[in-house]
Amino acid sequence: MFRRRVPLTPMARLRGMIWPRNGLRRAVRCHVKRIMRVPGSPHAIAAGVAVGIFAAFTPFLGLHVLIAGLVALLAGGNIIVAAMASLVGNPLTFPFFWFAGFELGKIFIGHAADGAFEAFLAKPSFALLLPIIEPLTLGSVVLGLAAATLFYLPVRWTVTKAQSQRRERISARRLPILAVEAAE
Repeated sequence: MFRRRVPLTPMARLRGMIWPRNGLRRAVRCHVKRIMRVPGSPHAIAAGVAVGIFAAFTPFLGLHVLIAGLVALLAGGNIIVAAMASLVGNPLTFPFFWFAGFELGKIFIGHAADGAFEAFLAKPSFALLLPIIEPLTLGSVVLGLAAATLFYLPVRWTVTKAQSQRRERISARRLPILAVEAAE
């Protein structure tokens, strides 16, 4: 009943996953509206977004949603919103996050991480992976905390404003009904 008349080819389906048919801006706007409509306090929603963005910066592939959920539970954030916000980390953004995290981690650790990536590429082994993971994890956590801090207050303010506007619209619809009931 709800199928397409002409089924999508596998290539068209793949293209739709990478770049939405109606545009990336519309997809992001719909995602933001979904988050704004989640019931909960402004703190819970903002904390969920902040925690989800923090988890997206971590280099642990496959664990972002789990990390976001656990940290949201500890921070009093909304777990569903945290899982949705962790989708900021995707195959298009991971290389940027990891490069920035690795470079920042090298600054914190010092020159011990210099040449670690090149050594791993020359002769891959688990022992050579540790000098890469340490600065990457440290830098990613610092970047994730900074991004979470930057997003918390604007999201909380936006959610507070959206919820108050929604309450005003609902009460404006009820006033004429209450006036008619009072007249009877």
